[in-house]
Amino acid sequence: MPRSLILLGGFLLAAAVRVHGAWSAPPLSGFDGPYHAAYIGTLFFDGRIPLMDEGWSTDHPPLYYALCALVWRLLPSDASSHAVLFALRLVNVVAGLGLALAVHATARRIAPDRPHLRDAAAFLALFVPMLVPPSFLLGNEILSAALCAAATLVLVRLLESPGSAATAVALGAVLGLAVDTRLSALTVVGSAAAVLLFAGLREPALAPVRIRSAVIVLVAFVSIAGWVFFRGWTESGDPLMTQNSVETREMIKQGYGPPRSIGSYLSFRPDVLIDLGDRSSAAREPVWPLTFASIWFDAHGTTLDVRKPWARRMAPPLFLFGAFVTLCAGLGMSEVMRGRRRSQVPLAMLALGLQLVATLAAYLLFTRQVATWSALKGTYLSSATSAFAIFAGIGIDRLASLGRGAAIAITAGLALAAGLVSAVFWIGWLAPLPFEPALAYRLVYTDPPTERVIEFFLPDAGQR
Repeated sequence: MPRSLILLGGFLLAAAVRVHGAWSAPPLSGFDGPYHAAYIGTLFFDGRIPLMDEGWSTDHPPLYYALCALVWRLLPSDASSHAVLFALRLVNVVAGLGLALAVHATARRIAPDRPHLRDAAAFLALFVPMLVPPSFLLGNEILSAALCAAATLVLVRLLESPGSAATAVALGAVLGLAVDTRLSALTVVGSAAAVLLFAGLREPALAPVRIRSAVIVLVAFVSIAGWVFFRGWTESGDPLMTQNSVETREMIKQGYGPPRSIGSYLSFRPDVLIDLGDRSSAAREPVWPLTFASIWFDAHGTTLDVRKPWARRMAPPLFLFGAFVTLCAGLGMSEVMRGRRRSQVPLAMLALGLQLVATLAAYLLFTRQVATWSALKGTYLSSATSAFAIFAGIGIDRLASLGRGAAIAITAGLALAAGLVSAVFWIGWLAPLPFEPALAYRLVYTDPPTERVIEFFLPDAGQR
């Protein structure tokens, strides 16, 4: 079968899973779903941006929420609550597919002669379990990840053509939009700035051109995202009041534990990888197994209950898939560092490596401050999706180069993994839930903005 048809089939399957999830997932489900809906509702009903401390998610920049409010406003006034929710969720469906397209295009520019690399990278962006449920639920993670991936693509183009003013403007604008969506995108902004600075120092003859491009990027970025820092400064006294900063402050007020010990990052309990329902202090201690579980089984984004027999059967192969891809990413980084896989675009691999390092450092900083399971949310790492997917793609390409049999086996294995992930997130929403969402939301979310959207999307919540 032609490789292009396999890739097209992957996109169609991913789109089907996402559209089905957007239609059938329980109302306002997902991580902080009611709070994200309340933010959108404040923009739609009140026509204003909420204050940063007005709710749990209101510290986020408003681009995603404003886009959803615009979609809502364009709908007929008599649209049902289910139709409105479906339309709002389609924003992330589009963003999730766009994320994979940007990753594929970036891999194509970096290694135009390595089709296995770009196809595998796109596959991961489509089917990494961490990214699937947020791609059809309410939340700003996927739009931010998509914009970060788009910024990575534009950065690679600027490294190809350092004198292009239009590309420099585009890079600054896309980076600004990413920050306007979620401040975790600053890890990509920082890595881009470091690469552009290094490029100027590395090639003195091109230094004036590089400096001019960097200035254009900076001006475009500040023009698009500068007001986000001004908002943070005027409302909280900190222009870099990120979501992590706000959550850290609020979690400490609520009595969460002290900073994690360094040893907690080195501990390993294999059973943690299976029983995601364990919230004990012992389960919170092994940071890396829990992080791995959150990424590969999406502890926060799905209603899968691993206490159910069928879900337990799904968990081991998903973790096996995760272990394989993680090892491929390590192999890919090793290949690059040893000079065995060179990029068509100078410094592109440095840019991707810095993205991974910066994103991981930000994650470490947050989890060191707050000892809680909820800190271990896989989408904190989603801004580095391009970097991870491409490094893993390099590792997969290296294995596929061992021979035709290896290539066929890897292709079949990835196709099987895509089917498994799709089945998990297709069936998961149809399986009986261990609680009634409407009743739970009514009991837990009592602030007026959140109550208002619960009443709209779940009008019978108060009667259950």
